[in-house]
Amino acid sequence: MFDIGFTELILLAGLGLIVLGPQRLPKVAAQLGRWVGQARRMSRTLMYQLRQEVNLDDPRPFSNRPTAQSPAGAKANTAHAKKSDDEAAGDKQNKARRNEESASNTAQAREADGAGVSPSGE
Repeated sequence: MFDIGFTELILLAGLGLIVLGPQRLPKVAAQLGRWVGQARRMSRTLMYQLRQEVNLDDPRPFSNRPTAQSPAGAKANTAHAKKSDDEAAGDKQNKARRNEESASNTAQAREADGAGVSPSGE
């Protein structure tokens, strides 16, 4: 993050030892470590909450959402999403077929009703 090497750390520790002295340096280092840990925890919590908020507003079904996985897992998700698309296309075809059958059944029923009634009303 800050690209601090080993030599820079040694230099900072030596400078801190000179400025703070051997009595206060361990206390200051411990306090600094607690602050850094607390900042990391807050950052992690914020990122988790943001990801949760983004996922709540996602209109896609849960099975099609990308997850934080390895690239192999991402490929598996795409294959699953493709399967879902194929299933959706099959569902559309089935729905269209049912509508056609319903329309033909309705037309046949009307013809049957019309055939049973004579024009003279008898």
